[in-house]
Amino acid sequence: MDVGEIIIEKTQPLGKNKMDYSGYNIGRDKITTLVVIKAIGKGALPKQLKSFFTSVGQAQKAIDGYVIKKGKLNGQTNSGDEHI
Repeated sequence: MDVGEIIIEKTQPLGKNKMDYSGYNIGRDKITTLVVIKAIGKGALPKQLKSFFTSVGQAQKAIDGYVIKKGKLNGQTNSGDEHI
């Protein structure tokens, strides 16, 4: 990659300005038009997800990272192995 090369991230369009992803809503902030994550229902949004993102892909990566970290903290693994 050259120093002057610009990378444009391909993102999914936001139908009606929001989409559901892994138990969270991803939508646009009304003032800044940046991408934000909101909790579905009455639950509180974790601190790690309270931010502005420039693309839907970045917001999805943040959610994925939080979900993986949360699973590890709760003793869950993605290995599929059952522990007796």
